[in-house]
Amino acid sequence: MYAVIKTGGKQYRVKKDDKIIVEKIDAKTGDEIEFTPLAINDGKKLITDKEKLNNSKVICDVGAHFKDKKITVGYHKKRKGYKRTHGHRQQKVALTVKSIQV
Repeated sequence: MYAVIKTGGKQYRVKKDDKIIVEKIDAKTGDEIEFTPLAINDGKKLITDKEKLNNSKVICDVGAHFKDKKITVGYHKKRKGYKRTHGHRQQKVALTVKSIQV
C-alpha cells in the first residue's frame, strides 16, 4: 500500500515506515503531522475519489530539522565589471511515515 501526498509544492509517494525529506514545516521534533492524500493504492486498485480521500489520512512523525547543502548563484555582465554571488541554504525536515489510514 502506498499514498501520494503533497507538501511544500511537491508530491511524494510514501509507504509505511518510509523516511522522506521535505521543505520546512512549522512543527516541533517529535510531533505528529497529518496529510490528506491525493491518491492511495491498496495493492488492488488506485483510489483518487476526493470524497473517499477526505476521510483518509497519512500520519507522519517529525524528525530532525536541518539545512540543505549550500547553493551558490552568480551574476555576471560581460565587459561591465559586474559580478555578484549569493548563497542559499534551504530549511528541511525529515519525516517518518507512521501509518496510512483509508
